[in-house]
Amino acid sequence: MPANIILKMQIGPMVSLQIEGHTCRELSEALEGYERLNHQVEHMCSTLAEAAYPETAGSPEAGKGTAE
Repeated sequence: MPANIILKMQIGPMVSLQIEGHTCRELSEALEGYERLNHQVEHMCSTLAEAAYPETAGSPEAGKGTAE
């Protein structure tokens, strides 16, 4: 008698992942693409952070004071 398995992961504050299957093998096969998903989510979040905070790390103006 197969069991229904639900795997839920909270990836970030706005991202979660839910995978359903009947065996551990099904879950394992479904997670094969997880590393690619992880890279895509990381890229999206870093792009969003750069757009929201353009004066932070990586900017030539970062660390300079406004007083002269």
